[in-house]
This record gives sequence, structure tokens and C-alpha cells, in this order.
Amino acid sequence: MENNTTSIESGSSVKTVSSTQQMNNDRPKDSNGCFKFALIAILVVIVFVFCSFSSMIAILSMGTQTSSERILDEGSADRIAVINVNGMILQSIDSSIFSAGGGVTPSMVRADLDSALSDPSVKAIILYIESPGGEAVASDVIREYVSEASQRKPVVAYSGSIAASGGYMIASAADKFVVHPGVLTGSIGVILETSSIDGLYEKLGIETVTFKSGEFKDDSELYDGVDGEIETIYQGIVDEAYNDFVDMVAEGRQMDRETVVKLADGRLYTGRQAVANGLADSMGYFEKAVQEAEELAGISGSTIVEYGNQGFWDALLGTKVQGIIGSQLVPNSSFGVYYLPDITR
Repeated sequence: MENNTTSIESGSSVKTVSSTQQMNNDRPKDSNGCFKFALIAILVVIVFVFCSFSSMIAILSMGTQTSSERILDEGSADRIAVINVNGMILQSIDSSIFSAGGGVTPSMVRADLDSALSDPSVKAIILYIESPGGEAVASDVIREYVSEASQRKPVVAYSGSIAASGGYMIASAADKFVVHPGVLTGSIGVILETSSIDGLYEKLGIETVTFKSGEFKDDSELYDGVDGEIETIYQGIVDEAYNDFVDMVAEGRQMDRETVVKLADGRLYTGRQAVANGLADSMGYFEKAVQEAEELAGISGSTIVEYGNQGFWDALLGTKVQGIIGSQLVPNSSFGVYYLPDITR
């Protein structure tokens, strides 16, 4: 191989360098340049992903919801809005990315109802309920929203799986309640649970000292158990919530109160049983609910539009799947009054 040399003059001295040596000296410089460029590019991507992820977490942590609309069946200009009531009924939901989330809140249902009521092309509303119930106050608030909506447009409730306790309370406020024959519904009743761990603390040698302003300020009774006057207080809360539930069903279903009381022992009913005892109107699939809604609105061949008020996990997992996750994780998370069947324990 020919080895040419080049003389490089520096000041008063002359240095001879071969062309091969010159090429070898240049190669590391090119490699270093490519490495630096690749490193910078990787760092830019990492920063971009981190910033995007942080922004997403911030938005989700604030509980931001995204509304969507999906056409299920294209038809005439007259539309029927389908509003989902899925999972545990809660007053609020932690919708951050680190939370399992799940369930439905009054604000979510209210937003969808408002959209349906304000759209002149929507002639009727279908509430697609798949819920075991939930918090007493949240269930009552949604029921009131549904009752108000039914004064303006026909509302049909439908359930193909479960509409129990608080879920049934909401359904009872609709003009019609259509059920699948095998649905689980009813469960008209109230649950308030507490626990006693004083035996465990005694075994562990732990003694609790409580400073309180009144005799019943620490009435969760986690340490001493429930008895005496505190039991009377708790039972009074349950009885009041139960009577309210019975009154709401009697009013919504236009049934005699005594008849409702006989049915309201907390048990679940199948769709067939519910239709037979008057807690539901008819059996069928979703198409039956559409038919009932069209008859009430005096329309036919309508366009069926599903409304959605979704968060991150709803969009990722799907509303029904996410509702199931929420219904399994939330029931025992806090002390309070619930309209729930005992099967969720």
C-alpha cells in the first residue's frame, strides 16, 4: 500500500505525517460526533416523553373528563341518546393514572343528561345501567337527575347484567324499566358496616387513647365494638335511609308502599321475577329498550347515539371492564351508608 507523506510546518519546525496516519486521526473525530448527536437525540426524546407523561398525570389527577359521542345505529334525524351508568355509584372518583378508578358519579351522569336534554334532535334517553349500587347520597342525587330529565323527555332504563340497590333506585325513576330475563335487580335495602379490632389490639398489647369533644364523636367503634346506644344510633341511620329508598321506589314505580315494603327485604330478583312483581316493566334485549323509547317519543327508525363521559382508564380498558374493576375494589374502602347487595363483600 502506498504511504504518502505530508510535511506540516509549525513555527520553525517541520513535522512529517503519513496520509494513513492522517485518516486514522480523523476517524475518531467522526465517531465522536455521531455518538454525541445520538446521545443528544436520545436525551431530547426522554425529556419530551417525561414532559408529556407529567402533563397527562397532572390532567388526570385533576379528574378531567372527556366527553364523546358514538353512533351505534344510523337512522333518521330523530335520535335516542344512550347514557351509561356503570360500576359503583360514588360521589367522587380518584381519576389519577395511579388509581384503579372505576364507577360513576352524579356529575358524570348530569353532564350526559344535560347534553341529551339540550340537543333538540334527541327525542328520548336510554339509561344503560350495569351497577351493583353504591353510596346512598350519590345514588339519590342521580335518581333525582333522572326524575327531572323524565319530565322533559322520555327516559327508559335498561340492564342486561345487574341493576341492584342504588342501581335499581336510579332505574325506578325512569318512565320504563326493561330488563334481560337473567339480570340481577332489586336488592332494595341499606348497608352500614363497621368493624371491631379491640381483640387484635389486646393481643398485640396496643392501647388506644382518644380525646374527644362528645360521647359519640368517635362513633366508628373500631376498637370497642358496637353495642348499647351507639347501636341504636347506627340502626336509626339505616332505617331512615331504608324508608327513603322505599318511598322513592313507590313513587317512581307508582306502586303501593306496602307492596314495596314486602319486596324490599334486600333480596335480589331475576328479570323474570322483577317483571312479575312489578319492579320492572318488560323483558328483552337492548333492542326492546329502543322500541320502548321510540314508542314513548312517538318516533321510529331513530339514530342511536351513545354518550360517554370518560376518563383515562375508561378509554384504555373500556367503560364496562373498568366499571367491573371499580365495583370490586371500592365497596369496603370507606365507612358510610351504601345501597349495595351483600354479594359485593
